[in-house]
Amino acid sequence: MTSNSQGYFPNILCNFCDQIIAPSNPRVRCQVCQDYDLCANCALADRFNDQHIASHTVQLFKQSGYFNGEGSILSRNTIVFAQFLPYVTSPSSPGYVSGLPSSLPLLLPRSPRVFFRNSPSPRMADQQWQPFFLPDMTPTLSFMTLLDDIFSYLDSPNSGYLYPEAYSLFLEDLGYLGQENSWKANYIAVANVSAELMADRSLKSVFDLFSIDHDIQQRIQPTYVDPSGTTLLSEGPMPLLTRKGFLDITTLEVLGDPSRQWANFSRLIRKYNLPRYRGWGDLPRSVLPELPDPGTLQKIAAVEEVAKANAARDLASAQAAATRELATAQAVAMLQVQASQQVADLFNSDREYYRYY
Repeated sequence: MTSNSQGYFPNILCNFCDQIIAPSNPRVRCQVCQDYDLCANCALADRFNDQHIASHTVQLFKQSGYFNGEGSILSRNTIVFAQFLPYVTSPSSPGYVSGLPSSLPLLLPRSPRVFFRNSPSPRMADQQWQPFFLPDMTPTLSFMTLLDDIFSYLDSPNSGYLYPEAYSLFLEDLGYLGQENSWKANYIAVANVSAELMADRSLKSVFDLFSIDHDIQQRIQPTYVDPSGTTLLSEGPMPLLTRKGFLDITTLEVLGDPSRQWANFSRLIRKYNLPRYRGWGDLPRSVLPELPDPGTLQKIAAVEEVAKANAARDLASAQAAATRELATAQAVAMLQVQASQQVADLFNSDREYYRYY
């Protein structure tokens, strides 16, 4: 993409953020898409639009230069974007989440899912708050851009996913308490299952109930023995929230209670201090609907009914299993009594007969 502001030496614009890539700054040029360039910030943050995806072969320019090639300095190699990136564990990294366990896999799959693949690029000239929803309650580009920026902030490993710990931190930063934060509320070891796996199961149930897009990865942790000597199960499925899933579940939350979420997001934006929104001022109440969306409330109510039915079914199943176990234990005990008597009878010439009730 070009800009004619420089006469014979037109600047190159980033196809995502529409900002001029300074001639001395790095640039990424796609070898698959036609006339497609990204600034370093957008390329590293996986911010794409149109048909570009992370797996496309790209050229890296140490210095962008101008559109006619003047001043461009190409790096040594043409590369394919890595499908696996090292996990970021440095506390100095932007968006570092201290709650993420150090035992997470060092190599994580990059997700190709992005918000803007079929949407126009957001114009940075519009540096002011815009409505978050259309009249039909469809999220606007302004809201999707905000959530994309928040996702990238929380996704410190740049994996394309939010780990349960990171999503739980987001809810905590929004001000969610108690059962509102499913993962944190269920972070309790039960029987021989670790707290992480119990919390993962609970969060996955929420994602499944609301049909929220997520992927599954095996959580691998060192074997843990609690103070009582019980070895806890520490490996199991871990739900990873995708960008699309993050948009969908957050949209439900916002449309279900716009007034509360306006206060929550106002606080969150100030806390995260995202670069794009510096100088924009406080989030105006007018960007969100005045009242909850009836369709969203109906969906939430329907899901709650399903959850209650599932809970009742699971409780009945557990009670039935406990009854069966008790009956089995009683039967085993009776058999043991009979066996003991039969052994004793082998050494007793005065046979006695017993009736077992």
